[in-house]
Amino acid sequence: MQFSTCSLFPFFPQVKLSVVSTLYRSEDNLEEYYARLSDALAQTTEDHEIILVDDGSPDDSLAKALELQRLDNRIRVVELSRNFGHHPAIMAGFQHVQGERVFVIDSDLEEHPALLVEFWKEMEADPDKDVVYGYQTKRRGGWFEKISGHVFYFLLNLSTGMKLQPNQVTARLMTKEYVQALLQHRERNLFLAGLCQVAGYNQHGIAVSKQHKGHTSYSLLKKMALCLTAFTSFTGVPLVAMFFVGVVVSMFSFGLSLYFIYMALFESTVIPSWIAIMTSIWFIGGVLMSFIGITGLYIDKIYQEVKARPLFLVKKVHET
Repeated sequence: MQFSTCSLFPFFPQVKLSVVSTLYRSEDNLEEYYARLSDALAQTTEDHEIILVDDGSPDDSLAKALELQRLDNRIRVVELSRNFGHHPAIMAGFQHVQGERVFVIDSDLEEHPALLVEFWKEMEADPDKDVVYGYQTKRRGGWFEKISGHVFYFLLNLSTGMKLQPNQVTARLMTKEYVQALLQHRERNLFLAGLCQVAGYNQHGIAVSKQHKGHTSYSLLKKMALCLTAFTSFTGVPLVAMFFVGVVVSMFSFGLSLYFIYMALFESTVIPSWIAIMTSIWFIGGVLMSFIGITGLYIDKIYQEVKARPLFLVKKVHET
């Protein structure tokens, strides 16, 4: 399935602002999220729409969203056929926006909807800005999450040449032209922060703080999977590194062989053959297994792209 090159449907009236949020286990937070978002919208523009994307949530998030829709006809609910993941669900929402500007934010209340007001003022002050996004100056979480986050962004920027602002949050305000540019990308393994960076345009970051309210759907395994997606989607450095490590290992093995020959011929040192053989097998075997694993990651990426499975499937769009 290809993304549309234009996110605007001509038979819908255009509004000033579209708000996109995804729903996954969000039933406990949704009403408070809507109340806070409504306060923020009252300070920006009444000419808006709210797009809630149900990402196959197993709880009653969809039912809650439909209840809100009955109270506010500016809400549209996009129901996906199953759980496709956070970033694909966001892209699904982007395909249904009608606004001149698009604000995306998570509904779990870790990012306060009032960020819209700050981002809106920033863009109003400088209309040349295409994107205003938020980032954390201090990463939340324990020591492992903080250190691993710093290492991740450092290695990603180093290996890709991107200047990706570390610790970005989901919340960002964008122009419709920028969103249309995002929709032209056809990746099915998405790392949205990287995609937003490579799209270009005039982007400006603002320091924000996240608060723990409710729960996050990102488990450790999901975060690790996202890290792998980021590296394999935006850099070929592991493949290049594999070649150079192979050269170094070959030179080391050759030098070690010369050393054993010298010790045997000139120093009369007897080196047990099984030690040399087993050490070589273990060392080379470990290196080969690492290389096969790295290559396998890229083969998997190719496999996913060649299959050309749709990034998302919309089951039904609930209109008022």
